Amino acid sequence: MIEQFIENFNTVEINTYSSIIRLGIGLILSIIIGMERQRRRQSAGARTFALIGLASTGAVLISIWIPQSYPHFLNGDPGRIAAQLVTGVGFLGAGTIIQSKGNVHGLTTAASILLVAIVGMCAGAGMFLPAIILTITAVLILIILERSDRYRAMSGDAKQLIIKFKRYNPDIDQITSIIRDHKIYIYGVTFSKNLEANHSEYRIKIQDSAIQPLEPMIEAIKEISDIETITLTDM
Repeated sequence: MIEQFIENFNTVEINTYSSIIRLGIGLILSIIIGMERQRRRQSAGARTFALIGLASTGAVLISIWIPQSYPHFLNGDPGRIAAQLVTGVGFLGAGTIIQSKGNVHGLTTAASILLVAIVGMCAGAGMFLPAIILTITAVLILIILERSDRYRAMSGDAKQLIIKFKRYNPDIDQITSIIRDHKIYIYGVTFSKNLEANHSEYRIKIQDSAIQPLEPMIEAIKEISDIETITLTDM
């Protein structure tokens, strides 16, 4: 059993057992990258990455299997299916990119989708070591650099953003979303309502960093209706 596994693990021939091994490795490595994106609550998570990696591995298996199994295809190019796969994944990744008010979101997830397709292609071609190295490197980049960006974003002064509304039930989730879209770190939030006067106040403790200026975020919040005043104070 073990000898058969090792033999099919190392073979360049595409058969039932070697296909299962390559599909399994491609699936596992893709899920590892997808879990990191899912932990960050991105639009594409573990399921999406698993399907992309599995499809990429299968496409490369077909590319190798066709000229191997059909004699009249021996002079064909086994890389054509893989080349078209990269183009298709590019369109898929573009769907995760969102442009809003001059800010672009989803570029990291789009790049991760392209990378997981390459990981799947490596697994399908039997290049297991490059596939594993790509996966480990990608996860380290996503985790370490994300923590680095968070540390830099927090390396500033604490401010308090006070927003007064002309109604007692504003859409505070929209405010929070705008702040996070501008990559401003939120320490804490308090919200008070005055039902008799039909007014409310939203106090948000945020981080003022030179890397992420607050002015674009404040301008975006001003576009929301029912806002009476916006005040920014030092803590």
